[in-house]
Amino acid sequence: MSKRDDFQKDHIPVLDEEEESKKLTVSTQVLGIGSVLIVTMTFAVAFALPGGYRGSEHAHPGTPTLSGRYAFNAFVVSNTLAFICSGLATFSLMYSGIVSVDFSILSRHFDASICLLRSSVRSVGAAFALGLYVVLAPVDEKTAVAVCVITSAALLYGSVEIVRFLAQAMALHLRLGCRVWIGLGTTMLANLLLEYWSFVMIFVLPLYLKF
Repeated sequence: MSKRDDFQKDHIPVLDEEEESKKLTVSTQVLGIGSVLIVTMTFAVAFALPGGYRGSEHAHPGTPTLSGRYAFNAFVVSNTLAFICSGLATFSLMYSGIVSVDFSILSRHFDASICLLRSSVRSVGAAFALGLYVVLAPVDEKTAVAVCVITSAALLYGSVEIVRFLAQAMALHLRLGCRVWIGLGTTMLANLLLEYWSFVMIFVLPLYLKF
């Protein structure tokens, strides 16, 4: 037996896959409720858009009255992302709750569902702020902006890993100087994009589609 095997035996605990699988099954049931609720809510919102619909006297009856505005288009994108991410998370949770499947596969599906749900919740928050902004801004822009600021601050919840990473980078900066950011910059940007990719889609895609 090699030294590496000795180290793993002495210091790395062996997981009881049967027990961990049971815990995973219980967790999927709890998370599945939330993912299904988001799917149901976003599906309903897609047919009850803010601002209402144009009447029969219009050239395009039944179409949204606010279509074409940037904030409204961003709202539609955010609601769509929330629906898709929650739907995919629901399927992953359903699969990860099957006890007969290999534990490593269950774990991968469960981790994927967690990432999808986080993006879904962030997209729901963005849709909430954008939906209120698009209907409030014409009459009360200050309140509309305040809603967006408050929601943006709330959406930073759960980003402890990024804050910890920045703290470690600052500590290295004090010891190694500015050159530390050359190596960490790419990693930090990749982590930010992985964590907040849905915001990039929500706010960049409507701009791109206008051209």
